[in-house]
Amino acid sequence: MTNSLRCLALFAVVALASPSSARAGILASYTGGTNDANTSGYFFGTSIHTGSQGPAHDLQFTFLGTNGTTPVASGTIYLLSSPYAGTPTALSSSTAGYLDSAVASGGIYTFNAATTVQADTDYYIYLATSVLHMGYGLHSGTAYQAVSPTSNYTTFNGIQLNHQLTGTVDTSTVPEPSTMALALSGLAAAGIAVLRRRTVA
Repeated sequence: MTNSLRCLALFAVVALASPSSARAGILASYTGGTNDANTSGYFFGTSIHTGSQGPAHDLQFTFLGTNGTTPVASGTIYLLSSPYAGTPTALSSSTAGYLDSAVASGGIYTFNAATTVQADTDYYIYLATSVLHMGYGLHSGTAYQAVSPTSNYTTFNGIQLNHQLTGTVDTSTVPEPSTMALALSGLAAAGIAVLRRRTVA
């Protein structure tokens, strides 16, 4: 293969493999809870289920008040890939299923940019801090509650805390067959043109 053809082939591979631009999106949300989680000194957790968008990174999370819109965030939360039945004080990077932790700022918990969640997957958020006035209601998810820093979390199935998880969704895809065919036909035409020039020369 000539240097010209090698360059054309490399260009085609790079063009076909390059991902499309990422975009921000809501990955998981529940806003229907009108009950107020207002028990002082209690620690809460919630399951979340990501929708069809993913994988995603640049994650931000917040609990929401009883109106489903007001951010409620304080202290530290832990993002886990599996349920946790220990105590709030025992939460750490060594906890089973640990993915990341985040400290609240401006009503939002911002995780490390590289932390990634997948589409259509269950995750679990646990508070290492007592936070009040999150909305909750009957829903298909699961809520968790510890009555003190050294008490184990108790599971409440069918209850969900108001929340929203957002992130940057990777929208890269495998090229459509028509796109692949067009690129390859262009490469073939360019190759023929290069060979013709070499023959004439």
